[in-house]
Formats: sequence, C-alpha cells, structure tokens
Amino acid sequence: MSSFREYIFKRAFYSVITWILVLILNFLLFYTPSPKMVGQPFIVQAAEYFNFVFVERFGPHPVYGTPLLDYILGVSVYSLLLLALSLAIAITLGVLLGTLVSYKQGGKIDALLTIIGIASFAFPAWWVCLVLRMYLYPTFPAFGWHSEEWWSKSPLSDLPSFIPDFLSHLTLPLLTLVLTLTGIYLLVTRNSLRSIYTEDYIRTAKAKGASPLRIMFKHALKNAMVSVVSIIALTPSLLVIGIIVVEYVFQRLGIGYILMSSVIDPVSREILPPSPQLQAVFVVFSTIIITLHFIVDVSLRVLDPRISIDGAGLHGKRKKAKKRKISKSRWEKTLDFLKKFMKGYSGKFGVGVLLFFTTAALLAPILPLPDPFHRLWEIEPSQPPSLQHLLGTDYQRRDVLSAIFWAARSSLMEGLGAVALALVIGCFVGLFSGYYSDGWIGYWLDRITDLFLSVPIIVMVVYFPMRPSPLKWMIAVGLTTWTITAKLVRTQVISAKGKPFIEASKAAGAGDAYIIFRCLLPECVPAVASSVLFVAVTALSMQSCLDFFGFQRRLWSRIEPVTHAPYMSWGTLLSFGAGGFEAHKRWWIIFPPGICIALVGLALVAIGNKVIEVTNPRLTTYLARKRS
Repeated sequence: MSSFREYIFKRAFYSVITWILVLILNFLLFYTPSPKMVGQPFIVQAAEYFNFVFVERFGPHPVYGTPLLDYILGVSVYSLLLLALSLAIAITLGVLLGTLVSYKQGGKIDALLTIIGIASFAFPAWWVCLVLRMYLYPTFPAFGWHSEEWWSKSPLSDLPSFIPDFLSHLTLPLLTLVLTLTGIYLLVTRNSLRSIYTEDYIRTAKAKGASPLRIMFKHALKNAMVSVVSIIALTPSLLVIGIIVVEYVFQRLGIGYILMSSVIDPVSREILPPSPQLQAVFVVFSTIIITLHFIVDVSLRVLDPRISIDGAGLHGKRKKAKKRKISKSRWEKTLDFLKKFMKGYSGKFGVGVLLFFTTAALLAPILPLPDPFHRLWEIEPSQPPSLQHLLGTDYQRRDVLSAIFWAARSSLMEGLGAVALALVIGCFVGLFSGYYSDGWIGYWLDRITDLFLSVPIIVMVVYFPMRPSPLKWMIAVGLTTWTITAKLVRTQVISAKGKPFIEASKAAGAGDAYIIFRCLLPECVPAVASSVLFVAVTALSMQSCLDFFGFQRRLWSRIEPVTHAPYMSWGTLLSFGAGGFEAHKRWWIIFPPGICIALVGLALVAIGNKVIEVTNPRLTTYLARKRS
C-alpha cells in the first residue's frame, strides 16, 4: 500500500509540474501584456499574467461580462459528456471486436474486422461528419445540443422530456467519434493479444487443459487491457481534433467550437491574433488532458502493480541470455528483412499504394488529363462520372481525377514528410529519455513529452512561426506529433538497457553514443513501427483538417516550388467541394479525395504492422502456425 501511495503522490506531482509548464507555454506563446507593462521586466509581466489567470480568470467575457473561465467551463459540460460517452463506447466496442478478431486469427473474420477497424479511423473525422450529416439528416438533428424550447427553460424542470431530445441531438456527434476511435482500440487489443498468445504462460495454461475462452478472458485479456488503457493517454491529439471537428461541423457550442472560433475568422478564414478566450480554452483543454493522463496512470497501476513509480512501463523478469548465432552482414540482414516483408499481402499493399500515388503525382503534368487549374467552360459543372471524365467534374468545372493526381503532390509531401519528421524526433527523444531515465536529462525530456501530449497541438501548429506554406504545415505537424513515438521508444529503451548484451557493452568500454545508436536503436524498431499507426493517422488527420478548415485557402492562387502549380491538396479539394456536396448530394465530389486520404493512412498502418511481424520472430512463428 505504501508503494501505491508513493506512486500516486509522484504521478500527482508530475501532473502539477506539467500543468505549470502549460501555463508557462501559454504565457510565452499567447499572452499580450497590458500597455502599462510593455517594457517592464519579465518577472513583472509574469506576475501580471498569473494575476490575470488566477484572480481575473482571464478577464470578462466581451458579451456576457462574466469571467471567461467561468463561461468556458459552463459550455464545456456537453463537450465533456460527449467525450466521456464516446470514449466509453469506443473502448467497449474496440475491446470486444479486438478479442473476437484475435480469437479468429488468420480467418475471414480477422481480415474483415481488421480492415474495417483500420478504415474507421483512417478516414478524417470531418469527412465522417459530412457524410453522416448528408445521409442521416434530418432523421437526426444536425445542429445544437437540444431543441430551441430548452433555451428559455432549465432542463432540470422537465428531465424526462429533455433526455430523449438531448440524446437525439447527440447521435450524430457521438456516432462520428465512436466510428473514428473504435478502430484504434480494436487494433491495439488485437495486436496485444497476438503478442500475449506467444508468451510461455499462455502455452502453460493450454497444456493444463484450460479452455480457449478461459485463457482469453482470465489470462490474456487482463494483460492486454494495460495496452488499451495506455493508448488513451497517447491519443489526446485525435480526441482534441475529434471534439473540435464535430462541434464545428455540427455547430455545437462547446469547448472545441470556442477554440476553433478563437483561432480562425469564420468569414475571411484568416488566422486571428491570440485572444484571452484562446488562452483560457488552451489552459482548460490542457487541464482536461492532464487529468485524463493522471486517471490513466492510476488505472494502469491498479491493473498491474509491477508498473514502476516513474510510469516508464512494465519490467518483467529478465530472461537468460541465449547463445547468439553467427551474425549476418548488413546486406544479408537487409535482404532477409525485405524477403520476409514482402511475404503476405499487407506489406505489398502498403508499398503498392504509396508507389501508386507517388507515381501518379510525379506523372500528373504529362498524363492525358485536363488541366485542373483551367476551368472547362465547355463542360457543365458537377457532371457525374463518365468515359470522358472517369470521376466526373466538380462544381468549378474541373476534372476530379486530374485534380486528385495534382493534389497528391502536396498531400504526400506534407503528410509523409510530417510522419517521417515525427518518427525521427520521437525516436531521438525516446532514446535519450529512456537511456538517461535516472538522471535530470531523462526527467526533463519526459516532462517535455508530457507537455506536448497535454496541449491542443492544432493551436501550436496554426501559430507556428513560419510564413504560410506547405513546408510550414509539414514541419509544424511533424514537430508536434512526435510524442507517441517518444513514449513508446522510451519504454522499450528502459526495458532493454538492463539486458546482458548492454551490460557487456558497457563492461567492454563502449560509450553512451555507441550503446544508444548501435545497441538500443535496433531494439526499438518494433516500438517505432507500432507508433506509425498513431503518428500516421494523427499527422494525416491534422494536415487534412487544416486544409478543411481553410487555413491554406490563401495559398490557392500561389505557385508552389514543389508542385510547380497553384497550391492544391486533397484537403482543400474537400474543403471547396463540401458546399456542393451538401447542396446537391453528388458523391463524386467528396468521396474520392476522402478515400485517397484513407488509403494512404491504411498503407502506412499496413507497413507498420508488417514491420512488427517481421521484427518479432516469436509472433511470426505463432502466426505461421495459426495459418497452417
């Protein structure tokens, strides 16, 4: 009990440190001192800021006069309720479906549900919002949290009538979040159970005659829940994007809608200067995420008491060192890896999709397709697919297929570039944070990672100090989505640095750089591959979300050096086509770009899963035995 109490106090202390760092970041990024404080020392300006936060509570609301913090907390009730319900339903469905998939490994159910699970969160959340609003409205209300009659009276005055009305208005936002989140927990549960089924204690339980259901629910699923709960703390970016999108698209007044309306002007689509309202929402959002992280940390300790006090992860029993085989050359290892990688369909699918879009993007100028930057005045707008225009034309008289190929240039450059940058940064931070976990370097690197996990990164991306361009969005998204990779790599390094071959390297006089990059880095390949699933979806969702909200519309007529054409991406195609899609229900305007975004996400996920399978020999042997 004393160790559990010590763990709780230490995690609470870490949470407070992270919250203080959030306040400091908010002060440095967004706070504008009053005129009388201009030119005053930094300490004086900081004192005014803390008085502004804790005493004035971010100042009065410009319309209602109440403190901004009180107003935001009041309108956040529905947002928090929506978030809690969607998380509960998504986790329940994901765990149940993931358990079913792992029980039917190698079969048709496994393949079907896995594809559905990946596709469910590969599509951007705002795309799902638009499709649901088109096909399910007016069956379910698309705007507001409740009917107009409740504006003038309290819901508590007639609760039996309010609840059905509120649930009907909640259906579309709830369905959107559940569809985009369930796939994550399905895949995490499936991958965790697949790995657990290769453990010795599972084989022992089978040898003792335990039934498959008993093995699954008593032994395997309990340990798999540790991974499921951990993912909740590693995916705040998707939660923030999801709540912003559903409230913005469905016009629900909540914390996400207030955040976006504080960042971008709804008419001109220009980025607004930081305001007290933005600062208040930034702190409230971060506080919610930090609280969620603390709850997750406590839940993990309850699920498995072996979790260390610093929250690094599980430290199982060290295995005896096995006799090492004669090592192969790097060329032989590379050929062996490629040979195993190309076995099966997932690796081929991922590489094939990326090669297809890359080739189409490079060959777009010479393909016999109409130029999407010149309107076809001789053709009627919004024509359905035909032999002349395979994917039809949009309402601006452009050939949709040609536009998709041209837009692939910017989308692939930004999306894949952001993913690569996030993986590199996360790998470096995770390596040093894990290796020096006992010192101040590891401590502060971990706190910085917690800080980036706790803030609404879409705000930091928008206000990233660079001239608006595709390169800005690529760098900004990459610099703010590395945290998942860093956490997973850090856990792997802490687990691996106590292995015998690391201790032997130290005894032989190897330096820290040699141990980190030559010994520990190869051990982290499975962790990096696992993070591709979340980094790819987060980065692609963020990039397309920025396009959809109109942050890049100002680039529409600008010639970009990379594309050698006016700026165009799959997200901007959807942003411009959403109005026509809603008005006329012409699917060919919005479905093809959304499917392209999902296919790229699916390809990256397939490549990451195949790398995990190839780098885990025990898992490869187990899957081969299941298939046979």
